[in-house]
Order: sequence, then structure tokens, then C-alpha cells
Amino acid sequence: MRYCFVLVGLRQEQFPDEAQTAVLIDFIKRRLGNYTPNEIKMAFEMAIAGDFKVGSGKDELNPFGNFSPLYFQTIFNAYVAHRNKIAIALKREEDVLKIQESIEESERRKKVFFNQSVEMFNNSKTTFLGDKFNANALYFALKPSFTTEELVDFKNQEKERMSQQKTELEAQKKGLGAVSKELLGLSFSVYEWRCRVSVIVVNEAIKRGVKL
Repeated sequence: MRYCFVLVGLRQEQFPDEAQTAVLIDFIKRRLGNYTPNEIKMAFEMAIAGDFKVGSGKDELNPFGNFSPLYFQTIFNAYVAHRNKIAIALKREEDVLKIQESIEESERRKKVFFNQSVEMFNNSKTTFLGDKFNANALYFALKPSFTTEELVDFKNQEKERMSQQKTELEAQKKGLGAVSKELLGLSFSVYEWRCRVSVIVVNEAIKRGVKL
């Protein structure tokens, strides 16, 4: 406390007497027991340095020869308000970083999901039913990234490819009346078509670097 007395410009003869000092220390212990002596020193140092505004102006820093509990509380209230503003600003920055990290992690997981779905389909010899990879979700998630003309073109390309595949399979019958098992197992349903087109859309998005 003597350090704070000197900081605010009290002369030796203006220091609180023994009884006044006892009241001041008792007040600090009861009202500000969560703060350390070093933090009290810091509060007065920062006030003198002008790091925060005390009351209505500089006159509030002048104890006028009377370092009372009221004067002490005025300085410390201003310090706590300043410290809380800094804490709130830091918390906001931390929250923003967490949100950014959350968004980035969500985007990363989406990208992994899309890439794995395409890879699994491309490496699969069976039809792409979409049960595991949710082809509809892939398709509609990426649909806004392409024009209507592009989507129609993708669908036409896949329709042509599937038609060619059907023609090739029919040619393999070599005039036999029975339809081959392979042809019977080939699905040309609208859902299967959309599943296949979704893979084209995803592959195209990956090539173009579309944000998934």
C-alpha cells in the first residue's frame, strides 16, 4: 500500500495513520479478497500511465491527500472495467477462431466424404445404389455449383453411356433368344441414373476445385 501511496503522489505526512491503514486493509481484504497485492499495484501503475480512464477525468486520480477506501475503490473499479473489456475482446476472438475451426473441420469432413464416395464407386464392380454413400446428398449438395445446362449435359452423357452399354450387352447375345443375366442385372432406373450422375458431378467439382 505504501507503494501505491507514493505512486499517486502522497507525501510522507499524508500517508494514512495506523487506524486508517487498518480500515483500508480490512476493506480490501473483505471486498477485493480475490485480487493479489501485485494486481493492486498493477492497477495503480496502469491508472497513472493512463491505460484506462478513471471516473470523469484526471482529477479522479488525485487523492487530495486522503487515500481513503472510497478513493481506492474508484481506481480499482476503473481497472476492473478495463480488464473486463480486454477479457471480452479476447473471448470474442477465441469464439471466432473456434467457429472458423469448426467450419474448416466441417468442410474437411465433407471433402473426405465426397472423395471417398467417388473412389469407392469408381473401384466398385457393382452398381452404385447410394445406400452407403448417399448419392442424392452428393448430387443436391453440389447442384448449386453448376449451371442447369451443365447438369443436363452430364445427364445426357451418362444416358448415352448407359445406352451404349445396353447395346453392347444386347449384341453379346449373338442372336440368342434368351436375355443374358448381365443385361438383366443392369439397372436403368431413374434413381440409378441420378446416382451415377452424382458421381460425375462430384468428380467434376473436384477437378474444378469447387468448394464442397
